[in-house]
Amino acid sequence: MKRPMINSLTPSMVRANTLYTFHRAEGFYPLLLKDDDTAVHNAFLNPGTLKVVNEVTGETVWSTEP
Repeated sequence: MKRPMINSLTPSMVRANTLYTFHRAEGFYPLLLKDDDTAVHNAFLNPGTLKVVNEVTGETVWSTEP
């Protein structure tokens, strides 16, 4: 009997539908997240993050500079 394919997406990945880039001194990395508030929360949890950009809107949602 053939097994059905299991979707490899986790529930959190399905809800995460906005691309953010987290910029650091050594470069940047992309993350798919639910919303701006989640991105800002992640920035606080990751010391060294200089800014976070919502790549859908182009807005900087968090930055160490005013």
